[in-house]
Amino acid sequence: MNVLKLFGLALLFSFSQTLFADPIKTIHFGTDASYPPFEYVDDKGNFAGFDIDIANAICASMNAQCTFSSGTFDDLITDLNAGKYDAIIAAIGITETREKMVSFTEPYYTQTASFVAPIAKHYTMGDIEGKNIGIQKGSLFFSYLTDKYHNKVKIVPFNDFPDAFKALKDKKIDLVIGDEATVKSWLKENGNSHEFGIVVGPIINADYLGNGFGIAVRKNEPDLLNALNKAIADINANGKYKTIRDTYFK
Repeated sequence: MNVLKLFGLALLFSFSQTLFADPIKTIHFGTDASYPPFEYVDDKGNFAGFDIDIANAICASMNAQCTFSSGTFDDLITDLNAGKYDAIIAAIGITETREKMVSFTEPYYTQTASFVAPIAKHYTMGDIEGKNIGIQKGSLFFSYLTDKYHNKVKIVPFNDFPDAFKALKDKKIDLVIGDEATVKSWLKENGNSHEFGIVVGPIINADYLGNGFGIAVRKNEPDLLNALNKAIADINANGKYKTIRDTYFK
């Protein structure tokens, strides 16, 4: 039996289990609303972004109501396991380390990464050694930079990417590494693309960047996990996922 058939049987089993579970009426998502275009707070004070739209589409498929709270990315898993949220949707990559702490849905987005720096510097990949590089605390980019460059770069962690980008503009660091879509979103803001640009990317490396973004739930929540997986499959099948993706990444 091939892998696809085994995967299909596994999904069928998990979906059948969901049919016998009590309906899920509300899902309280934890996120980090400082990471556009995935999640942010719009001009009206509402949560917005690709992940937020995906979560709302998932809840609509489940006939459930979504609510959202924002926290610091580095604390989201701890807060989830402490019962602060029902699930996390926050551009969070699926890795073996994180899977020891939480359960993930099937991936709904494949992560790539890019470095951004001042255009005038004309940096290439060979110029990165010896530079100060900003990252978000708790992100997968720390392991990538550590393993790839060892002690040849200085990693400067920030609570969120807006702080990292501000430090870049203030010339306190040389580069920022982030998800390619987030970097591109920032470059479109306030004329940033006139002064800054992508110098290396996209980087595609599952060993460091994970196996795509997934929604995280506590280990003891199989009914919620199964229901979320079914809803992800549903929005892929009915075209809602493609519509949302095209809105942000086409």
